[in-house]
Amino acid sequence: MSTFRLNINGTIREVNADPSTPLLWILRDHLDLVGTKYGCGIAQCGACTVHLNGTAVRACQLPVASLESEKITTIVGHHLRNTTFKNGLRLDLNFFFNTTSTYGSKASP
Repeated sequence: MSTFRLNINGTIREVNADPSTPLLWILRDHLDLVGTKYGCGIAQCGACTVHLNGTAVRACQLPVASLESEKITTIVGHHLRNTTFKNGLRLDLNFFFNTTSTYGSKASP
């Protein structure tokens, strides 16, 4: 087990985990940030998409050890930044899901 300091949704969070633990499980199991979902586990479906320094990536394949100096934005963090108020609450998810991922395909909801 190692301790990692992660910048998640603009907040520095400290976690103790095995360095090979995928970011998806850090978010869901260690930090109780369950907006990012498990889908296929092989980085193909997009359910686990997060932004890493502004680029869409799949959290199920990213080991926590590679992320300490990175800016991670989850779907929840994106909601908080892009919430607009006009005739009630509207959350704009288009930007989050229409960003080209590092795997060469569009991230999909």
